[in-house]
Amino acid sequence: MGRVTANWTFWGLVTTAGSLATLLIPAAIDRRRERLLRKFGMCSAGRVLELGRSDNDLGGSTSWARVEYVRDDGSLCAHQVSVRPGFGDYRVGQRVRLTYVPDRRIVRLDS
Repeated sequence: MGRVTANWTFWGLVTTAGSLATLLIPAAIDRRRERLLRKFGMCSAGRVLELGRSDNDLGGSTSWARVEYVRDDGSLCAHQVSVRPGFGDYRVGQRVRLTYVPDRRIVRLDS
């Protein structure tokens, strides 16, 4: 009887830890990204080059916008950024304000 209880306890702990990791890891990644944008972020103006949606095997999808902007060294850069589903806020050719972290592929649309 003690062995069965230990087995159930083990799997209960594994399930609980997995659930917590599923919630905490993405939150930590998002918090780090926002901290980097706040601390090292540079503002720039850009324009939307393309809008699209990527579908995954689980039936979900991610909407994205490809934006082009001028970095602080004067070079032109294009980056793909996740946006809200439906693209209601954006259209191809639209001018946008964005914040980016130099030397990293971190970009956030501000408009």
